[in-house]
Amino acid sequence: MSFLDNRNPNLSREVRTLVVAGRARRIGLETYLWEALEEIGRREEFTIPEVLDRLASQFSGESITGVLRLFIIRYYENAASVSGSTRHTLAETGPEAVAGVSEHSSLVDRALADLAAPRGTAGTDADGTDT
Repeated sequence: MSFLDNRNPNLSREVRTLVVAGRARRIGLETYLWEALEEIGRREEFTIPEVLDRLASQFSGESITGVLRLFIIRYYENAASVSGSTRHTLAETGPEAVAGVSEHSSLVDRALADLAAPRGTAGTDADGTDT
């Protein structure tokens, strides 16, 4: 049996055709990342095309796939930092029940803002401390 026979299905690449900024685009991500994006959408009440449109307008000229991967990472980093003090996950409590989350879209907005910040400045105050 070869290594390829034991591939993790979560790591397999899935290509979807979605309309982004009014144009059909083929986007390939690992199955696990599509599932993570769908989960974020359920939690934050948005569709995948809605977040893709926001990313495309904010990061025109960038690889939508790369930006999407970074968005997913930043979302979960922000969710972990918010929920860290409560010792609960957002899935257990819902985003509105976690201290520091005032509205359902705040984690999405924070992830988008972090992506837009110059490299090395996201998540820090003027004095360099983590926010």
